[in-house]
Amino acid sequence: MKSQIGVFLVSIVLFAYCQNISAQTQGQMNSDASNGYLAAKAQLEGTVNRILAMYSGDKEFILAFQISNGAWNNYRDAQLKMKFPAKDPRSAYGSMYGMCYSSYLEELTRNRIKELRVWAYGVQEGEGCSGSVHFKQ
Repeated sequence: MKSQIGVFLVSIVLFAYCQNISAQTQGQMNSDASNGYLAAKAQLEGTVNRILAMYSGDKEFILAFQISNGAWNNYRDAQLKMKFPAKDPRSAYGSMYGMCYSSYLEELTRNRIKELRVWAYGVQEGEGCSGSVHFKQ
């Protein structure tokens, strides 16, 4: 019986310790979410720069790409406004607002990266509907 009580007490202590290790303040979670977005933003900028370098000789494509990026920026901003429309979002959505905002911004940015990857890395030769997308080397 004593060994069962001992195991039970050790289990409680270990559980409490593990909970304490993974606990974060809201500020830390906000910071982590912001850092996730900043990493995605840097990746998007790298993807955009790669595309601009690959297509630098194609003025029509570059103009269309710039228009597309402008439209995507407007779309991103509109999506964020639709998700968090309150005039004072911090009081409307609480202390998690910063984390939620950054997380959604990261999600939108990572989706844009997925959309642009085809221009950054190309498609297999023979793709019939590749349009302006280069073939993989």
